[in-house]
Amino acid sequence: MSAPDRRVFFVPSQFPTLQAAIEAAEGAVTIVVEPGAYDESLTIVDRPEVVIQSARLSRRGVVLGGDGAPAVIHVERAGLALSGIEVRSDGRSRGIRAVDATLNLQECLVAGNCAAGSGGEQERIVGAGIAAWRSRVRVQKSTLACNRVEAASPDAGPAAGGGLYLEECRSEIAGSTVVGNSVRSPVAARGGGIAMVRGRLRMWKSRVTDNLLRAPACEGGGLYAFEPEPCDLGGNVVANNTALDGLGGGLFLAGERANLPLGAGSTLHWNHPDDFWSLR
Repeated sequence: MSAPDRRVFFVPSQFPTLQAAIEAAEGAVTIVVEPGAYDESLTIVDRPEVVIQSARLSRRGVVLGGDGAPAVIHVERAGLALSGIEVRSDGRSRGIRAVDATLNLQECLVAGNCAAGSGGEQERIVGAGIAAWRSRVRVQKSTLACNRVEAASPDAGPAAGGGLYLEECRSEIAGSTVVGNSVRSPVAARGGGIAMVRGRLRMWKSRVTDNLLRAPACEGGGLYAFEPEPCDLGGNVVANNTALDGLGGGLFLAGERANLPLGAGSTLHWNHPDDFWSLR
């Protein structure tokens, strides 16, 4: 049931931009967006709950392209739910950046985004599609495709998470596809599809396929997991991922093997140079 003070705003008939609708909301808000291309970047900070949905419901047609900001959507200390939305920056920026937030995607497409730079101690080049820290992330019936992480300098350190980068997060991926994402670095690359640092992941009936790592040292062409908490994986396909000059073409684990079970009905095959690698 919706909260009594929830407002419903319409874009562009009521507000010319999504950011204007977000700023006009004093509490929880649902923003219904007519199909079209919206070349704006959104900042959602300290908001209790923002829902952005296509007026066509689960059928897409709303494309957020960004305006050249570091991320098409930046959400911090806030709750954001997207339904029927495409996040496509055409390689100009990261798709979504979430910090201390709750992020939910349903029937969405996050594609063609890029995280790039020379990096440094305070900046890691990670998470071209979605990058999240200390957040709750749920991705349902969605696709993350053809996003790329490109580290331009050895100072950037290891680059990670072509599709998703999840650090100290509680995450769920259900009925979704992570395909054709890549990480390139002059030093090290991790998690062509998904990179998870600590935290917990529940993933089922999803596909992690055709993702790529290219660097002098590569770990986890499909999925990279560093010291994960107990996870729940079942009914997934991890296939055709590549870790050039590396280990764990399908899955690379640095942690307790029992914390990352493949689960019943899972398929792990046709990855290069191998399907699975564990440090323990």
